[in-house]
Amino acid sequence: MRSSLPSWLAVLFLTLLATATDEFIIAGVLRAVAADLDVSVPAAGQLVTVFAVVYALGAPTLAVAFERFPKRTVMIAGLLVFVLANAAAALAPGYWPLMAARVLAALAAAVVTSAAFTTAAMGAPEGMRGRYLGVVTAGMTAALFTGVPLGTWLGGAFGWRATFWLIAAVGAVAALGLLATAPRIGGSEPAPLRERLAPLRNTAVLRLVAVTFLAASGGLMFYTYLAAYTAEVAGGSHGLLSVMLLTVGIAGLLGAVLAGRAADALGPRRSLRLVVGGHALALALAAALVFGGIGDPVVLGAVIAFWAVFA
Repeated sequence: MRSSLPSWLAVLFLTLLATATDEFIIAGVLRAVAADLDVSVPAAGQLVTVFAVVYALGAPTLAVAFERFPKRTVMIAGLLVFVLANAAAALAPGYWPLMAARVLAALAAAVVTSAAFTTAAMGAPEGMRGRYLGVVTAGMTAALFTGVPLGTWLGGAFGWRATFWLIAAVGAVAALGLLATAPRIGGSEPAPLRERLAPLRNTAVLRLVAVTFLAASGGLMFYTYLAAYTAEVAGGSHGLLSVMLLTVGIAGLLGAVLAGRAADALGPRRSLRLVVGGHALALALAAALVFGGIGDPVVLGAVIAFWAVFA
């Protein structure tokens, strides 16, 4: 068994870090985007919603369309489109051009992510597939406590457009890295979309998907408008918002570890009830904090950390 991980796996980590940061980065610069483009904060928030919806719908369908092509080629081409889309976002003269750039970036991210996971799985040595997939998944998690806080700080210092230039630059570096290091994994005959979606015919799976959708929707709504929430509770400092976003990432990583232990100790059903119930309680506390007029940043940080553990 190999003791060290290959360089191409680190590039895949960087790739997923870039695509996941792009999905959530608007949360850190939401008010700046709204003010600059002369739209409301809720309208600016739809830039996250549209990205997420396009990504969710595009991932399974585009995976079928590109299944037959070599994964290295798919990832590099997808990243080039991703880079161009983020450059277009940085240069967008108005709200709708920015929205169009977000749609294109989401489609490219969906293609790249699917190919990246396939590459990690197929390129892993015997007995190390889980570890390889874990590294790739960690790139998406790391976006919450590195990419988004850094982008928020950059947006506060140089304007929100700088965040998209940063993502484009990281995407370009990832494309060059894949060009130099990615293993050559060929395409395969695609499984029909009907076969891929077959588990959704199971009512138990549908119930779990519904619970996940509702819980994640509540959490991501809160995260998307965290800048506005932080400003409402404790003022609009970009430094404070960056700290809150960093808190979300660190506490969320802790929550992921604790969730696994809870599942082992309590079983999946009881642990799921604990997590979903804790998440609902955390959001209720967040609502009470803003309506109660408590503006202490320490209390704000504690509530956000509590929420992030369950989210």
